[in-house]
Amino acid sequence: MFSKIRLILAAAILFSPLSSWGQTLPSDPVLDSLVMTVLRDNPDIQAAAQMARSAEYMVSPAGSLPDPMAMISLTGPTNGSWVGEPMATPNVMIGLTQMIPFPGKLGAMKNAAKDMAGGHRESLENTRQNMAAMVRSAYYELAYWDDALETVENNISFFDELEAVAREKYRVGQGIQANVLQAQAMRTRLEDEKLMVVKMIGMSQVMLAQLISDPSMEPVKASLPEMANLPLLDKSVLLSNLERENPRLRKSAFEIDMRRNMLRNAKLDYLPDFTFGVSYGFGQASEMIPMSGENMLGVSAGINIPLWAGWKQKNMVSSARADLRQAEYMKLDMNDQLRFELDKHLLEYDRDRSRYTLYKESLIPQSRAELESARVAYEVGKLEFMNVINAQMGLFDAELELRKSLADGLKSLAQIAALTAEAAPSLEK
Repeated sequence: MFSKIRLILAAAILFSPLSSWGQTLPSDPVLDSLVMTVLRDNPDIQAAAQMARSAEYMVSPAGSLPDPMAMISLTGPTNGSWVGEPMATPNVMIGLTQMIPFPGKLGAMKNAAKDMAGGHRESLENTRQNMAAMVRSAYYELAYWDDALETVENNISFFDELEAVAREKYRVGQGIQANVLQAQAMRTRLEDEKLMVVKMIGMSQVMLAQLISDPSMEPVKASLPEMANLPLLDKSVLLSNLERENPRLRKSAFEIDMRRNMLRNAKLDYLPDFTFGVSYGFGQASEMIPMSGENMLGVSAGINIPLWAGWKQKNMVSSARADLRQAEYMKLDMNDQLRFELDKHLLEYDRDRSRYTLYKESLIPQSRAELESARVAYEVGKLEFMNVINAQMGLFDAELELRKSLADGLKSLAQIAALTAEAAPSLEK
């Protein structure tokens, strides 16, 4: 069965277009390649796959008959009879017995094992979806820091130019030396900011390497898509996909079915099991016992008697019924929890989209206009130098927030995709 799972996964990778994973996520060949690598090599996924494989192997034994029991017996006299005469010569008997559970018990146990295996498959799928979402989040984080580095370097270049302007104005007697020093101080602060950004880029690269289990991975050049390429999400559609596809909910359904079969088996324990046997005896002739030399064939049948059902089977049924109710309540709780997670990520996604629009269409154009106005006014001596610095830093912060809102929105999108089983190609697709 596990080989079939691997075959299905391989087919999904080789023959399915990456865009068919779902309509939630934007396409990115670099990121899609990283996700495929994680699905293939990550130890957590491999461990979950082995657990699913182990559960599949247990289905057949659960529905099998108990092993038959072979026996051999030897009967013969003691050293002497009660009258002091030798008794009959020894006899040998061999036999075979088989216990057969009451009809329905083996079927219930096999179905319970199937449900358990199904639950482990869903655990595997949940691990795959979560790992894919983690890779996507790490990739988007890296892309944000790559963009932040470019923004910092652009601002360092701006302050180099601004310092040159302040130095020239000071040289010709139209400025003061303090302005030059202020430009240099801001440039130094940005250099410190650059060191922090470079560190975060390195940490994001390490995180990706850890997720794909390749410490020697070449650095990844990540990029953020345009906000226009991100989808507008329909909550009702997402809720429908969540209830139908979420691996944790599907695992809960398997858990309920397994508990239901175990309850059925506990009820069947009120009914007896059957034991059938056959035996064959080898005898040796004896003058004292006329037919002792004849070989003998025997058959036997028996049932166990549920004599202690009042405090054994009854309590087992009560325990199994309580387990079933627990599984049903846990599914209800899981459904509520997943709905909350979906609502939370949807709100974050909508907020980040709105923030991106606000920064791109309003705040950044206004900041650029303010900076240009302040720079021109400073050059003609109508505005203080710090106003130019403040305007530039305001634009710098806005540009970072623009990219951060996009990256955060993509992270929320990755979590939504994991909840609806679209972060990675499903094993069943």
